[in-house]
Amino acid sequence: MQVGIIGCGKVGSALGAWFTEAGYSVSFTSRNQTHAVEAARFSGLDAKSTSTATLIRESDVIFLTLPFGEVSNALEAAREHLVRKILVDVTNPISPDHRELVIGHTHSGAEDIARRFPTAIVVKAFNAVFAEGGLKSMDAPSPFFSREMIRMQRPPFGR
Repeated sequence: MQVGIIGCGKVGSALGAWFTEAGYSVSFTSRNQTHAVEAARFSGLDAKSTSTATLIRESDVIFLTLPFGEVSNALEAAREHLVRKILVDVTNPISPDHRELVIGHTHSGAEDIARRFPTAIVVKAFNAVFAEGGLKSMDAPSPFFSREMIRMQRPPFGR
C-alpha cells in the first residue's frame, strides 16, 4: 500500500516514519520540497519526496498533516486525481495563535474538506494526538498511539 503525506512538519514526519517502519511505501510532499526531502530521509528505507500531483495519483491513502488553512490550496491543483482517494484529515481548524477553533462549532474541518472535494473519501483521525505527546518513535511507548493504530488494508474497491 502506498501512503502519501502532505505536510512535513512534526506530525507528518512522525507518521511517515511510523508507516515506513511498519512496512508501507511512503511519499512526502510539502510546499517547500526541501522539507519533503528531509522527512523522507528521516523516515528512511524507501520513503521518497515527490510533487503533490504525483503523490495524489500514486497513493492509496493520503494523510493531510499541513495547517488546516492550507489544505484547499494544496489539493486544488490535483483535484481531478482525488476521485475515490482516501484523505485522512489530521488537521485541526485552529487560529494561527492556536487559541481557538476557526470552525468546528457547527461542522468539522473534515466535513469542510469533504464539501470542497466531494469526489474524495474524507475521514478524520488523530485530532487529539499531538506530535509532542503521542507521535514519538515506534520504540517509545505511548499511551496515545500504538503500532496497531497504523495497520491498514487496501480499500475494497478498485481504482
